Amino acid sequence: ARDYQALFGGLAKEFGVTLVAGSIVLPDPSVEGGQLKAGNGALYNCSLTFGSDGRPIGQPQRQLYPDRFQKRYVHPASDAPLNVIDTPAGRLAVLIGSDSWYPDNYARLSQSGAELIAVPALVIGKTGWSEPWQKPRHSSIDMATEHSSEGDAWHRLTLTSRAPQSTAQAGVSVFTRGQFWNHSVAGQSFASHGGQTLAEPPQGDGTAEVARLINLWL
Repeated sequence: ARDYQALFGGLAKEFGVTLVAGSIVLPDPSVEGGQLKAGNGALYNCSLTFGSDGRPIGQPQRQLYPDRFQKRYVHPASDAPLNVIDTPAGRLAVLIGSDSWYPDNYARLSQSGAELIAVPALVIGKTGWSEPWQKPRHSSIDMATEHSSEGDAWHRLTLTSRAPQSTAQAGVSVFTRGQFWNHSVAGQSFASHGGQTLAEPPQGDGTAEVARLINLWL
């Protein structure tokens, strides 16, 4: 927790920006006295947002509905709140990974006045983006639509700026690059504004481990 805050809080302060950090797995995470703390008990996947002063804004956002891979080590936080925080660009919410697939989450965020939605995400496997999509098992949520591939599911289900499901103005989904616990990863980051989507080009030219910058002008 200390290293996570030092890295992402330091970057936010160095560049004078609001920064949504990639997710981290911690036991019962919380912010106390301006410091990210690991508690005791079950492990949760969470993300924290830092202000331009390098300090955390609000509490960590926990992942509500981990996917099959994550459920091996992460506890679902299905009763956790969906945080909406004030930033210079507008009211910001974070949906971690597959939480961005569920229409109910967007309805909750719309009620809270979310204007921007950030989605830090991870797709395991070098070819995971093009492999058949495995529908999650949450009977309380309508996921009846079928999708041909993992990538197709992400683009169709992530509704960050699609009315009427979401009243947010814009959103961005950013996927992990490089290696994660000795696993190769995939995923093509994309941004949306006013129902229109801008996606990065397909991987396949050896760029999966290369950092990229995606700009969304509001």
